[in-house]
Amino acid sequence: MKPSSILLTGANGFTGQHLMRLGKSLGHNLNILKANINDVDVLEAEIASLSPDYVIHLAGISFVASKDHEAFYRVHALGTGNLLKALIHLPTAPKKRHKQIK
Repeated sequence: MKPSSILLTGANGFTGQHLMRLGKSLGHNLNILKANINDVDVLEAEIASLSPDYVIHLAGISFVASKDHEAFYRVHALGTGNLLKALIHLPTAPKKRHKQIK
């Protein structure tokens, strides 16, 4: 069986680092998003080149006490919207969930 191609955003964060190790140990092909989720053209190009089977979106600002509300909005709301729009343009949509995790 071909290993799943998984796009992982937020791979440098606490959860992302652990998820990356787990996914690789299970034989999945993990691709770390390198593009800034607010750079639409670069984001769309990278996602088109990867064409993932699944997407795990962990990118975000985790420092809750930050006073930069505009940055939170840009990353969490607009960035997630940009990611979803880029995924819509793929010829084959990513799957909704993995049926079995060992």
